[in-house]
Amino acid sequence: MGSLGVGQAVTGGPTCAYAVSSAADATRRIRVELALSVAATLSPSASPSAPRSDLSCHRVVLTCCCSKPSAPPLFLPLGQFTLQLVLLSLLLYEAAEHFAKFLDARRPRAGRPVGGRRWIRPTGTRSLGPLYLPFALIPFYTGHQGVFQAITMKIENSLPCQQLPEVHPQTGLQFTVATEEDFDDIMAMSQDIYGGLDYLPTRYQTWLQETNRTVILARKQGKVIALESVCVIDDGETMLVEGLRVAPQERGKGVAGVLLRYCSQLVKSKYPDVKVSRLTRDDQLGPKDFQKYRLITKQAILLARFRAEDLKLHLTDLGLNVGITGDDMAPANIPVHLEPSEVRQLFLSNGLMKDVLPNATIVQDWQPFKPLPSNMAILLKKDIDWMVDDISCPSMASLCTFPIRVPIGDDWYYLNIDMFGKDLALAVQQLLCHLRRHTNMLKGHVMCQVFLDPPLWKPMAEFFKETLKVELVKQYTEQCVVESDV
Repeated sequence: MGSLGVGQAVTGGPTCAYAVSSAADATRRIRVELALSVAATLSPSASPSAPRSDLSCHRVVLTCCCSKPSAPPLFLPLGQFTLQLVLLSLLLYEAAEHFAKFLDARRPRAGRPVGGRRWIRPTGTRSLGPLYLPFALIPFYTGHQGVFQAITMKIENSLPCQQLPEVHPQTGLQFTVATEEDFDDIMAMSQDIYGGLDYLPTRYQTWLQETNRTVILARKQGKVIALESVCVIDDGETMLVEGLRVAPQERGKGVAGVLLRYCSQLVKSKYPDVKVSRLTRDDQLGPKDFQKYRLITKQAILLARFRAEDLKLHLTDLGLNVGITGDDMAPANIPVHLEPSEVRQLFLSNGLMKDVLPNATIVQDWQPFKPLPSNMAILLKKDIDWMVDDISCPSMASLCTFPIRVPIGDDWYYLNIDMFGKDLALAVQQLLCHLRRHTNMLKGHVMCQVFLDPPLWKPMAEFFKETLKVELVKQYTEQCVVESDV
């Protein structure tokens, strides 16, 4: 697949044109970005030297899939009338953006030939069905029958992206930005990954919408063989690597390393302030790993399996005041469920969480965050229950991510609980509160993964087996947060 190219503007009055040449590959995707200046278009008679308002923060992106080894340059003339139609569409897009989540996301059908010509059938980045009408008024004619199989158009309200980095041809890999259309190929590649606890099926669409995230695919001979997601956090200083996976037949060939290096180059080009790359691992780190990474923190992993209906019966029998080794919970230690404002106040405090969070890191469902306002804005958009033992002086905190379906089988769910602190009795009480709250409405099997301070693993495992009567899926393992310089 050829690189994504951005054409150069041909200036001259109110008419703008962009020309894009494709690379000589068998299958290519050409990306055309048109930066539209609202001030310039609405005031074409203004003096060229007059100051202009910097309103060109939108992009019209056309993606052309070619099927011939070579193709003539694509030339798209845009007159003033056409630009006004595009601007009208942008205004409608802005007005409807807040209602996008309520619209039914449907994959648009490809444009059909009309009178021997192929017209562009546009789509929206968020499947904004009602906004197709204004774009349908813009008949961009390609004039190359049989060359372009499909052309789509997107409107994006973000700053222009940098070109994808060049890839050494000897790798035999091509890298592309993931789209909705790649979902089935990615799932086919991801069979049985993470022991059936793959979160990607439920989060893929959300990832594509996050403005601080890029999902990159590696292809070999056009087939998807690897994926990596990179998300910029920590006030733009950290690149968070997630979802890394390689097709079974390609593992052990260095594909993951090439993909990691490629994504690092891409993120660094788009976000020059990024200093480090972070990721979480659950395998045993060896000497070679410590040559590449610095260990930030680690938590023990306790993975248990149970039927929701059976656990509800056990929790009912236990009652509310169950403890470790017969110690009842004092009323003052009843866990406190935090509201968003309380979360901000507590976790952004300079001293309150200092002795609770491991190495000043909030690890939520495998994602490590520094306690910064920008990160709290990300976390508070998620479905998470925040809990502490004492809001004025906490010594134990926990985050429970709402259960999601996982591809182990029908009616299988995954429940993630991150615990911070060293008090076993308080950890048990918060665990029970989370289990009662989130298994109450579930029917079926649950894989519950609890992350906690390593010395608490053994007594907590005994509590799961002896008191809750649930099965442990595996023995002691660790979740390690590591980082390296970019």
